[in-house]
Amino acid sequence: MFLKSVFQNNVVKNIILFFIAVIAVFSFLFSFVFHASDFSIPLFGGINSDVRINIETKQDTKVFINGTEIKASPNFQFNDFDCYEVNNFPVFEISFSNNEIEKMVISVGDKFFYFSKSEIKNFKKDNIGNFELPKNVKYSKNSKFITDKGILHNFFINFLSIFYNPFYFILPIICLILFILNFNFNLFKNSAILWGIIFLGLILRLSDLSPNFWSDELYTVFMAGRFDASFLNTFIDPGNPPLYFILSKIWTACFGIEPITARFLPLIFSVCSIPLIYLFLNKSKFGLLAAFIFSINLYSLITAKEARCYSLCIFLGLLLAIYLFKLLDKPSNKNFILYFLISILAFNCHFYMAFVLFSNFISGEIFLCGKDKIKFLAVNFLSFLTLLPYLLITGLKKSLFNKNFNDFNFPDFNFYLDVVQKFTGKFSIFIILFALIFILCPKLKEKFINNENLKIYNYSIYLIVSMFVSTFLFSYIRPLTKDFYFVSILPFFLISLFLIPSLFKNKKIQIILFILVLISYFAPNDYIKRERARLLNFDNIVSFYLEDKNESSVLIIPHSKEMLPFVYKGLKPDELTVYPLPQNKDELISLIKNNNKKNIYLKVEYNILPDFLIEISKMYKVSFIRLDKDIIIARIVKNKQ
Repeated sequence: MFLKSVFQNNVVKNIILFFIAVIAVFSFLFSFVFHASDFSIPLFGGINSDVRINIETKQDTKVFINGTEIKASPNFQFNDFDCYEVNNFPVFEISFSNNEIEKMVISVGDKFFYFSKSEIKNFKKDNIGNFELPKNVKYSKNSKFITDKGILHNFFINFLSIFYNPFYFILPIICLILFILNFNFNLFKNSAILWGIIFLGLILRLSDLSPNFWSDELYTVFMAGRFDASFLNTFIDPGNPPLYFILSKIWTACFGIEPITARFLPLIFSVCSIPLIYLFLNKSKFGLLAAFIFSINLYSLITAKEARCYSLCIFLGLLLAIYLFKLLDKPSNKNFILYFLISILAFNCHFYMAFVLFSNFISGEIFLCGKDKIKFLAVNFLSFLTLLPYLLITGLKKSLFNKNFNDFNFPDFNFYLDVVQKFTGKFSIFIILFALIFILCPKLKEKFINNENLKIYNYSIYLIVSMFVSTFLFSYIRPLTKDFYFVSILPFFLISLFLIPSLFKNKKIQIILFILVLISYFAPNDYIKRERARLLNFDNIVSFYLEDKNESSVLIIPHSKEMLPFVYKGLKPDELTVYPLPQNKDELISLIKNNNKKNIYLKVEYNILPDFLIEISKMYKVSFIRLDKDIIIARIVKNKQ
């Protein structure tokens, strides 16, 4: 009793919170100083640290990174290039020894450099006689390392490295969260903290907007999103209804179609989703925490910097949840109309939004009464009718009933488990199941659970489960399951995890659960190892071709002809051939054999077509340059070996 009364004393509480804050600051500084070399590395993904050097030569070559010799990477035996790779390590100096290098191609971050034999001979040499790369490769503006992309991107990397490296920074993170959740915010309003989180989210999303469009973005911006393109083009994408394309048309008319300006549209929706999370969680401290977690979530950052509809889906999903709760609380005509308007937008944004709306429809029909049930049925039916033009023109014929378009596998239990772990952390499923046991057991619920946030938590869990069930059942008609599509309900995955501690009355249980939740969420997982928060540079194949081209060369690009003037400026029509790149080895070999050019350059997806490279190397001289985990540039010289 004595200890309880002591901890209920505000003075003692503030002293304890002060020491927690001191521990947070000192533990962070200790980690930062002690692991200084690690902290400067983007440990959670290696975004700035990807260097690939491809050297074509008949002599042995020694390559030095930061003065240390590195060995050539494992390669296909038929490849004409020796490949050297550096990942997850800050590179500030590259040199090499070999006077007989024919060609050199270097991929650094999102930059691509090509050097001929004559250019290499003019490179400067260091004090031990090794060639050094030119200054334009060695340093970028405001950069210390070759692989840096400037101050803003360094902030992006270093700030996120704090949170996605729990072995170094989990103690200060836990102390910081405990301090925030227990501190008396009457001294300054929650709105000030919210604006700080919004500003942080904006800064993080402004990083790395400049890489060239990848193929889906090209389709969005050029084929449908350009203001001078036909309005009917907004209906031709088999995978996406027209809303985002229409918005993109308006946006590009005002601000242009360059990568940076086009990506500002999804960025705005992503930033606006941050305060919506706070509003949905009733402007509470837990709302601030969830908003902060969303602002630094890797999936939310990627969708914010991709000219596609995903960040808009997140934004609309939150609006639907907010107005569903308003409608259930007060079923006025105004709330019915607002929910109706948002539903129209959601239906016409992405196929997965239909599953969100169906889940909300079931909720409404269960909890609304009398005539309000009929009104809600009418609202959902009428909003669905607005999707019919797209379904009749494109959706049914080219997507839903066409297995040649995105032939997904049938989802199993492991697929859905993987989705949960990607969005919420490696061990989160156990914490969520632990909370559900208390909620579903009446006696435990009465003793331990605080009902203040239970309604929001139950809705988040219900939405996730109903989405899983709906997509699973729909897969019997047509599998459309891809983990990234569930990003439309990303905030509810985060809420279902980070709201758990608030459900319990006991402070000790809250603290223990917060520590477990944080460790689970920020623990390294497969997603962080596998994905990169940057976009591929699709102009690299053109750079390679232009530097090495001659009259007998051809560039094969797997894009439509309409995109070429926009993407590949300066190319003449007779310099390239445009094909929908076959995903079949024999078709691709036939394409190469029937082409009358001697030198052929093309872009190939490595994880789909390695067999093609092996077969074609038996007929022609082949070399390739790997740009990313599954994209390579291939050069094929049609001389018999």
